[in-house]
Amino acid sequence: MATDPNSFITDVSGVHLGFSDFMGRILEGTYVPLLKSPSPFEILQNVFKAFVCELNVTLIDANLTPDETAKLGIDSAKINQSISVVKPAPCPSDYTQLIERVQQSKEGLLTLFTSGTTGKPRPVEHKF
Repeated sequence: MATDPNSFITDVSGVHLGFSDFMGRILEGTYVPLLKSPSPFEILQNVFKAFVCELNVTLIDANLTPDETAKLGIDSAKINQSISVVKPAPCPSDYTQLIERVQQSKEGLLTLFTSGTTGKPRPVEHKF
């Protein structure tokens, strides 16, 4: 099966999405500020939503155990809880506009919880 040359990404159900379709989909509804997921699409969708809406997002390694997340001080009740977002105006209509939006962002923090090479989970923060 040939991939559509205008395809930007393939969603979890195998549907090829162009950039504008992807942006429309990620800006609908909710986002997850504290995400623990093995799905690359779900992670990318949530990170893009945070970038565009200048929201903080924390990604937790899907392989971390409940004991490890508790030791990090993460409230397990807040993991994967969705909240509503307001679609920004104007919404980026292409990849260049998305990059410009991220570069001009004054807020937003991406925190990754990973075990890295030490085997001990720790937060790594990136401001965008």
